[in-house]
Amino acid sequence: MKKKPVWLDCDPGHDDCFAIALAAYHQKLNLLGISTTGGNQSVEKTTSNALSWLSHIGKSTIPVYRGEANPLVLKPQICAEIHGESGLESFSSSQEHLATALKPQKQGAVSAMAETILRSAEPVTLIGIARLTNIALMLQRFPDVTQNIEQIVLMGGALGVGNTQPVSEFNIESDPHAAEIVFNGASQDYKLVMIPLEVTHRVLVTPDIFRRVRSLGEFGLLCEDLLLFFKDPYEPVFGFPPPPLHDPCAVYYVTNPEQFTTRLVNVEIETSSPLSLGQTVADMYSRTDRTPNVIVGTDINTERFWETMLEALKAVTRASDAGE
Repeated sequence: MKKKPVWLDCDPGHDDCFAIALAAYHQKLNLLGISTTGGNQSVEKTTSNALSWLSHIGKSTIPVYRGEANPLVLKPQICAEIHGESGLESFSSSQEHLATALKPQKQGAVSAMAETILRSAEPVTLIGIARLTNIALMLQRFPDVTQNIEQIVLMGGALGVGNTQPVSEFNIESDPHAAEIVFNGASQDYKLVMIPLEVTHRVLVTPDIFRRVRSLGEFGLLCEDLLLFFKDPYEPVFGFPPPPLHDPCAVYYVTNPEQFTTRLVNVEIETSSPLSLGQTVADMYSRTDRTPNVIVGTDINTERFWETMLEALKAVTRASDAGE
């Protein structure tokens, strides 16, 4: 099977780790590299988390590039209330010995991402599951890169209610000016897919999913710990007894787009309003004359998603058992 080349831009983060596992072990994908940015925690911590997680799942040969620490305009914000002091609680404390041993590539993320995409023999799909600073800077500094981008698939945005602000989702709200650059180039220069909260909030880690994760043995128990830490903040704030698993949804779209319901609509980014900074303003009913520019996810086959996600986690376990 010919594998699809992909690049993952992330800020690990508990759900990022499941996205990394899916991208690294799915039989349809060739994960060319990973870039990091500040977001769930500082870029120093998210980079360390990415390296440690790749080492743990037997994929330390995948190169990791440290990206931008700060948004383009706004002051940086992190999400410690969800992901903890390290950005990856329940894992990082047990992997402290790796933090000094593992190092990112010396090249910066923005140029590395552009060079990798430009030299790829096949068009590359760029998966963004963090704020869009790295991607926006790449598009600005290396405009020719769009010639070899098949599509950009994002986990971010909301069609209605947000999660860190009333109508704004964290990845977009934490750097709306970067998001504006990425969304403004969509449809004309590349295909852009947005997987919003309305989709990711359907992908819940139910008691049955916890049971199936636990059944994977030692690695499954670690995954359960990660999901349980992620679960605790969601219930009191958002009323989710089972927590949602956001970031792998974007990776899953790349492997199985037919398992999503989507619509092509115009999406603009709010960059100035104090009430709705970072809102993804989606013209779902064509109430304006703005050109549709984004494929927006509206639903997902959750059963098929979990089959694929659990198969990737099983592949990690098999690789570990084989000593890879």
